Amino acid sequence: MFEKPELKFLEFRIYAFFDALHNFVLDSSTTCTTCGHVSTNQGKTEGILSIELRPRISEGDLSDYLDKYMSYSVTDYKCEKCKDTAEKQRTRQISTKIRKISGGEAQ
Repeated sequence: MFEKPELKFLEFRIYAFFDALHNFVLDSSTTCTTCGHVSTNQGKTEGILSIELRPRISEGDLSDYLDKYMSYSVTDYKCEKCKDTAEKQRTRQISTKIRKISGGEAQ
C-alpha cells in the first residue's frame, strides 16, 4: 500500500551541525562588583534551555527573555577573592562545536 521511505544517513557535516545545536555547554561567570574578580563555572553538556517567561516583560519578545536569562544579578554569592557578599553580576555563555553565543551575540 505505502512504500517505506529509504533510510539515508546524513552527511557528517550536516550531522555535526545538528549535533552542535542540540548538544551544547552552558557556562557561567560571576563578576564581583566590589573587587572585579571573575569566577568561572564550566557547565556540562545540555540539550534544552529552560528560560523563565515570568514575570512578564511588558512589550517583550523572546530575545528580551533570553537576554534576562543570559545576564542577571545574584545575591547569595560570596566572592572567592575579597569574600564580599554584595550583589554580583552573573553571565551565561552557550558553547557549541560551531561557535560561542554570549549574551545573545554570536562570536
